[in-house]
Amino acid sequence: MYDADITPDSLLEIAVKNICECSKPHIANYPMHKQTFDEQGFGIVSCYNALPLAGGANTLVRMNLKEVAKKANSIRDFFAYNLPTYCQTMFELIDARCEFLHKESHFFESSFLVQEELIYPERFAPMFGIYGMAEAVAELLAKENSQAVYGYDDEANQLGLQISAALSDIVTSTPVKYGYQGHALLHSQGGISCDHNVTPGIRIAYGNEPDPVTHIQSLAAQHQYYHSGVSEILTIDQTIKGNPQALMQLCKGSFQLGFREFTANVASNDLVRITGYMVKLSDIAKYEEQGSRTNTTWLGADASVNTDVMQRLPRVLSGEQMPSYHLVDKQ
Repeated sequence: MYDADITPDSLLEIAVKNICECSKPHIANYPMHKQTFDEQGFGIVSCYNALPLAGGANTLVRMNLKEVAKKANSIRDFFAYNLPTYCQTMFELIDARCEFLHKESHFFESSFLVQEELIYPERFAPMFGIYGMAEAVAELLAKENSQAVYGYDDEANQLGLQISAALSDIVTSTPVKYGYQGHALLHSQGGISCDHNVTPGIRIAYGNEPDPVTHIQSLAAQHQYYHSGVSEILTIDQTIKGNPQALMQLCKGSFQLGFREFTANVASNDLVRITGYMVKLSDIAKYEEQGSRTNTTWLGADASVNTDVMQRLPRVLSGEQMPSYHLVDKQ
């Protein structure tokens, strides 16, 4: 976790250099997360899931925003009817799952973790996950005959922000039976191996990313709403290894703009993130012929086929080192 008032640059530099070598770790914006939780605190679970300390997640449900947008007749229809309707279905699923865990399974009544006061049932939160923001924005703008592109054009970015704000309003105002302070926590979900042709969370569509600074500026405002975590992974050209200070400044700038989490994949590294998995590209290349006893390899291999994650564009932070232009066809 990083706090500009506490964390020395020397420690942040170590983390950034580690990202350059092996694409880890995620760096969390501590002051931003702290505002979400009470004095008992929180923890960062897995890569970037933020959950109450001495608790956790009692369920994770996911809404495919792309499919919700497809069912809407217009942007107005999406906000007035489709989004609230499918959110209500999500809450019904949350309550059903949590009712089983908290009451029918007797887990919290019998677990030594509860008996020894290591965890508390009231500190568990349902995670209200969403994905497919990029495709949802594209679907909705197409219904209005707009050619704006998510990640590039203000009209598209503002629509994404409006969707995130609407989701936040619904989640923070809707009580659940077994939630953190009575509510679920909104989560930008990083994808799973069976997702087809849809981008995780609120990320910009793979292969269509702008330069790193524009990338961060396009998405930063949405991060405030995703209290249980949001992850945006920048793919950076390998030349960054010769200038890790540039990546450190990018990290600091992203936090100043409102990013909750920061990390990057470096294009030349064998170890990369694919949805929620850390996977070696060399293992994926051998997987079809040799198989693998490592579950992250076959899960990551499936995701690399089902999504366009391998199409991420490696960007440079210095135009002088490797000048390039990415032309975007907005037709």
